[in-house]
Amino acid sequence: MAVYLTPESVAARLSEQVTEAQRLLGLSVRKASDFQFQALFTDEELQAFGVTQGPSVFLIVEDGPAFEELIPERQNGMMNYMQLKHEKALARIDPFFKPSETAK
Repeated sequence: MAVYLTPESVAARLSEQVTEAQRLLGLSVRKASDFQFQALFTDEELQAFGVTQGPSVFLIVEDGPAFEELIPERQNGMMNYMQLKHEKALARIDPFFKPSETAK
């Protein structure tokens, strides 16, 4: 499973691609607040996304490489998402997530 984080406004900007990923890959779009999670992006990240601070969503999919092929991380000079790699955060989102031994 792969989990990506993006501002809600970026997900809206990518709505056609997100809909296609839902249809082809079973992508799930969940509000970060559903997991009692709030993302605070840095000024540099906000500039890369081309947005202001606001609500975020998780893009959750089984096949990360296929998702990244369908929706690139960067497109037209703008960042579309960030892959979530923080193990404690992943464990909150994916009940089947197994942390690595180095994270214990």
